[in-house]
Amino acid sequence: MIEFFPDDFAEKALRKYVILRKEKRTPEEWLQAEKYKGLVIMDPDGWRGKDAPAWDEPITEDEFNHRLCMSTVLQARVYEQRTKS
Repeated sequence: MIEFFPDDFAEKALRKYVILRKEKRTPEEWLQAEKYKGLVIMDPDGWRGKDAPAWDEPITEDEFNHRLCMSTVLQARVYEQRTKS
């Protein structure tokens, strides 16, 4: 059997993944992350309801994505100025 990565590499990667999945940030902080660049929550429908956390309460990225999908979101396009050469 061919091993592409040593066992300790896979274990470290898995531990990092688990730690990142447990990381908590406020929605504003999640929106600052590179992967959410250009997203604007226009109406935070996902943060309404009896079980919803307050807007300023830190939540995991999974929770953020769940609530983001239930919200009205605008994705702003970022245009780069191109120069002709």
